[in-house]
Amino acid sequence: INGVKWAYNPEGSLTGITDAPNVPVEKALEPIVERGPKLHQAGEAGYR
Repeated sequence: INGVKWAYNPEGSLTGITDAPNVPVEKALEPIVERGPKLHQAGEAGYR
């Protein structure tokens, strides 16, 4: 029973990777390290 309580998600699951919210590194819930080459400069609009 406990596993079912923890697994329940009232918001439902994401259907695709493009549905996930994009969060800047500074505002991420867990600390992450930005690394690797970048496609855009800081503040530049991305492509959609």
